[in-house]
Amino acid sequence: MLENGAGIRFTQAMFGHKNLSTTGRYTQVSIETLREIHAATHPDSANKESVRVANPATGILTIR
Repeated sequence: MLENGAGIRFTQAMFGHKNLSTTGRYTQVSIETLREIHAATHPDSANKESVRVANPATGILTIR
């Protein structure tokens, strides 16, 4: 859900968790997403495509 733009608080509510830390245990970033973020943001990367980045702490989706 997070990788597709849902905020962390929305995800927390969907799971019915009282504490955000509980939701954090179940949220993981896929290897493919890590590769996309690295390719789009690392200074030495030749691939500077835009990428969607969901910040788990705030639930904010950023397009870079």
